[in-house]
Amino acid sequence: MVGDFLLYAFLMNFLLIDNGTTLLRQLERAIPGKCDLYSWNEIRGVKLSNFDGIILSGGSLFEIVGHESWLKDEIRLIHDAKKLLIGICFGCELLADTFGGRLERDAEDHAGITQIRVLHHESIFNSQEQFSVYEHHRWLVKELPECFEVLAESDHGIEMFRHKSRPMYGLQFHPEHFERAEDGERILLNILNEELN
Repeated sequence: MVGDFLLYAFLMNFLLIDNGTTLLRQLERAIPGKCDLYSWNEIRGVKLSNFDGIILSGGSLFEIVGHESWLKDEIRLIHDAKKLLIGICFGCELLADTFGGRLERDAEDHAGITQIRVLHHESIFNSQEQFSVYEHHRWLVKELPECFEVLAESDHGIEMFRHKSRPMYGLQFHPEHFERAEDGERILLNILNEELN
């Protein structure tokens, strides 16, 4: 199923917003199809109608909390998006924050392979109960607004959520980092297959 989708996905065009990730090349390789790359501070005027989907990368240039005014163009883009949008790490946190979720800085930096537990048995999980993924973050999504539902969690908290009525997903982990954690890439491809096929 995913194999057939990958052939189709290579014809797609994705908007990739770089929020200062150190894994940019890995993320570009993980996304099938063509990626138009824009930095977070260069997206004003980008026409969303030109793209099949939008990916918000991770990043650690600055904290979201207290700097929302710096991110006003990306926040506006999130509000305006009607097509598939996937937020990764920083992008996940920004997605939650944009809709009124609560972020919290943790006392420790979470880096390395993490086990996540599936809470809602969706087709994107292929009937698996848990996954190994790579994460590297200090901020946590502590609370989500009513418009989101949590799909997976770890001992650290929320790891994956989706919007209840729009094709939007937040992944707290890094699906593009799959040297020792291939499950993240499979989840990413399954989301693309589910929403774009």
